[in-house]
Amino acid sequence: MVDLAPILVTAAALVTENGREVTLIKHNATLADAAQPWEGPVDARTTPDSTAKLDAVFFNPATLAALGISFEATDLVPRAEQIMMVIPGTVNVEEFQEVLDDGTYWKIGHIEIFKPGTVTALAYIAVGR
Repeated sequence: MVDLAPILVTAAALVTENGREVTLIKHNATLADAAQPWEGPVDARTTPDSTAKLDAVFFNPATLAALGISFEATDLVPRAEQIMMVIPGTVNVEEFQEVLDDGTYWKIGHIEIFKPGTVTALAYIAVGR
């Protein structure tokens, strides 16, 4: 099997050098009033369950072919305004609902994980407003 460690170090350096830091947000799901669950949480966004800061490179979904990626039937591309490429490391990106990028909130629509073996190498996160 290929040793991915040096490749992941290079990939992380490239994402850090060419990207910017974003904050992934996991919404607070605690109900404001258990007797009225339809009201939802007090403020799911400003009092999140958790957050994670990652470096991300943003690109337009139309440029996927130039990256050597082609999708025929997937949810990643059709509804995405932007796609973020991140090196998740130990962060489980699938548990987050939103991304905060320099004051702009992006809703996470779909996530594709590149995980050869047991190592999560890359994540493509489709976002829209």
